[in-house]
Amino acid sequence: MKPIFYFLFAFELLRTDLVVTAQSESAAKNSAPQWMGGAAPEESAWFPVKNAVTELQTVTGAPAKSQLLKLYKIERPGERKARLAWALSYYSGTDIENALTFELLKTTGTLNWDGAASMLAAIHSLGFFAKDSDAAFALLKKGMDQKYWRKTLAWTLDKNAGRKRDKVLSSVSIQALGFSQRPEVPVLLQRLKHTSMGRSQSSALVSAAYYFDTLKADGINGFRRAVSVDTTEHLEKWTKTQNGQRWLAWRESIKTTRKK
Repeated sequence: MKPIFYFLFAFELLRTDLVVTAQSESAAKNSAPQWMGGAAPEESAWFPVKNAVTELQTVTGAPAKSQLLKLYKIERPGERKARLAWALSYYSGTDIENALTFELLKTTGTLNWDGAASMLAAIHSLGFFAKDSDAAFALLKKGMDQKYWRKTLAWTLDKNAGRKRDKVLSSVSIQALGFSQRPEVPVLLQRLKHTSMGRSQSSALVSAAYYFDTLKADGINGFRRAVSVDTTEHLEKWTKTQNGQRWLAWRESIKTTRKK
């Protein structure tokens, strides 16, 4: 998966966003969930999860949020749980934030790469909660440091995963900061540019800057709707902005320095 430049897993997960009719018009009007960033459309609930749609369509009158949270808690780590984590990020509530955090920090055992994908999605989703949650924001900031994950987590990756767990989690934590829309994030990213951590995670920093800028410009629903249709086109639009060009120039300078 290579768009203009490699953003780890965020775009692959964002591509699963769909506009789906999850409830009948009457049911949706009676139980339209409140999304983070605005109210849901009356006739459609826009979930970035395919396999949960069938279960949701069988629910009459029960809030979609509670159903998604129930499905998330009982699902084993894997691709579907990753999509459920993204779906939950469309809502607010400490119950969801706690479930995502519990999954990430309390899971044990050895996971394959599909299992690890649900952990990455939990971090990305916590980025949206970090807008209003100091606890989620603090977790992401700690997660920028690989050492934090090395000391904290009880789950490991199997030998076939072929990835360095702590470095990937650090990268995803940096990316998720862009989702938070916290006013201090641009300053934090600029500071990271001048550190060894930032230089080693240059793609993640560019990702975070992209997320922050486009969310600010398009709003949360506009951003999700755009990237679900054509991620590459949306990304190209950002690369033509002044800030996007600055970030890309910086990343190119890092790549050039590494080659010397």
